[in-house]
Amino acid sequence: MFPLCEQAAHEAIDLPLCGRHARHVYLTVKELIERSPLAERYSITVNKNNGVRPRPLAGQRRGTVYFMRFGDLIKIGYSADLRQRLKALRPDSVLATMPGTMQDERALHARFGPLWDHGEYFRAEPELMAYIDEVRATQDTRQPA
Repeated sequence: MFPLCEQAAHEAIDLPLCGRHARHVYLTVKELIERSPLAERYSITVNKNNGVRPRPLAGQRRGTVYFMRFGDLIKIGYSADLRQRLKALRPDSVLATMPGTMQDERALHARFGPLWDHGEYFRAEPELMAYIDEVRATQDTRQPA
């Protein structure tokens, strides 16, 4: 419990905190994370609509991280089957691909978070386009047959 708090711990929280203090802790930590350069290191994203959301540690399956153009936006995504994903999405173009996992995809989402538009779509600003050029220069980006 918080010092001097006389309220019983909230039964839905696995911490000795009442509801009021649990909310206080949540808002304090959320604010710290939003301002922290450690957010990416500790795999935490701040979702504009839902607040702080820890990324799951799952997602170690190797596949392909891709950068696809849809009009003025770039989709940063992951697929275990790129051919199938291309058929499903039908992008304007595939700008680059690289081997990776869902965790790699999430790390890129965090890295380019300031350019986020919606979902997995990001504004095609110079910082992102320069990164895609680097990937393209070091990876085989031929589309699968």
